[in-house]
Amino acid sequence: MQPLNICIGGEAGQGIVTIGEMLCKALIRTGLFILVTQDYQSRIRGGNNTFTILTSEQPLLSPVHSIDILVALNADTINLYGSRLTPRGVAICRKQDNPIHPQTIPVPFQELGRPLMENTIALSALAELLKLNDAIFIQLFEEQFGKKHADLLQENSIPSSEPETGQRMPYLSKNHSQSLEVALQIVSC
Repeated sequence: MQPLNICIGGEAGQGIVTIGEMLCKALIRTGLFILVTQDYQSRIRGGNNTFTILTSEQPLLSPVHSIDILVALNADTINLYGSRLTPRGVAICRKQDNPIHPQTIPVPFQELGRPLMENTIALSALAELLKLNDAIFIQLFEEQFGKKHADLLQENSIPSSEPETGQRMPYLSKNHSQSLEVALQIVSC
């Protein structure tokens, strides 16, 4: 596996650090190495924040500028970082922010959950794209929200046909899963 650079971006307060840290834990528990960089812009100026994870099967020594997967929780993230997408890269964005670009996967966040859940819906889309184990994420959600915010844990879990877990993270409809399959093929080239 070549190193993969994942950049999650959005406004302060959108839960970028929360889902970034959860993704880091999932990647580590999968046996991968990570290198994280974070950019915090001035909240007074309405700046955009990013949480970037470089991951690989081998130890990593320095960050990279190019982006393989861009997760945009707002339109500014696409405008600011879209030009850094590699030729094999993809951007997961809100359906209403889709710049109609072949490397973009528009996700109907509003149809899949309330605004507070956009970050976890994005994490779910990213987990689907990366084919990460659902059981790891269920455990991470329980660790993150279980004791303090049981209501959020319930809202982030839905019934599943998987008897060993009984629950599953919010997932995308079949059409969006197919879009993510295409994106996965692009990223794995």
